[in-house]
Amino acid sequence: MVNQYRGPKQPPFIRKAHRYRFRVYALDCSLDIPATSRKAELMRAMSGHVLQTGEVIGWYRR
Repeated sequence: MVNQYRGPKQPPFIRKAHRYRFRVYALDCSLDIPATSRKAELMRAMSGHVLQTGEVIGWYRR
């Protein structure tokens, strides 16, 4: 299974607005890790290579 992001889409039974947080990282290298890596593995591989980070928080409702 390959990790794929399909955008914000809350379950149909949730009627309230839902918060989404997007984080981006500027690295000083390319990471050679499998596409099936979990978040913990990604964060470990990025350790010591992060130059800057950014974040945007948005709200979505159907």
